[in-house]
Amino acid sequence: MLLFARLLQETAGEDWASLLQARSPGAVEFIDRIQAFTISFSRARICQPCNHLEHEGKIITKAPKYFSFPPQGMREFVILDQATRPLPSRPAIKATYSRLLPDYHMRFNVAQQFVRNLERGIFWADYLIPCG
Repeated sequence: MLLFARLLQETAGEDWASLLQARSPGAVEFIDRIQAFTISFSRARICQPCNHLEHEGKIITKAPKYFSFPPQGMREFVILDQATRPLPSRPAIKATYSRLLPDYHMRFNVAQQFVRNLERGIFWADYLIPCG
């Protein structure tokens, strides 16, 4: 689920999209605009063992609630044992997490601002992401 969708769900409940559309027709389409700023990776299917490793990585790093390792990041810390079972490499998990954390904070801040603006009835604010 998209980061801002999860925040909206917590703020407005499960039916947040219908409530938003009823309150401000056209606002739901605006979500497509903000999606590029808040999504960490495109829709991808993750196998159950890798999903478990991602969860384990989040526990090891004490990652924030909404943090998610993208599939490319998971490739950096998943290793195969002799029976070709996926296992986590703890040093690689920590290094990958440290590299991804600044981007997560940037996306999370944009998502939080988006939710605050929606709560105030502001839908067309300019969402700029600082470069560098």
